[in-house]
Amino acid sequence: MRHSLGPEGITVNCVSPGFMETDMTEGLADTALERIRRRTPLDQWVGVDDVAGAVCFLMSDAGKAMTGMEWIVDGGSTA
Repeated sequence: MRHSLGPEGITVNCVSPGFMETDMTEGLADTALERIRRRTPLDQWVGVDDVAGAVCFLMSDAGKAMTGMEWIVDGGSTA
């Protein structure tokens, strides 16, 4: 039996963050970090706040009609 979550008012979305400069990346050499940043069309790091903003939107009333989507927050790296 197949059950749909939509009639229950449940939305299902995926937020896929790109490479971010965090405590986990502190060990990478500066040159490696710079190469990664240069590959990003927006030429800036994706921040934790950028990803949180996408999640907050999806959880807000403004995002209530969004479902079945993958939100890629990576500064355009995969575009």
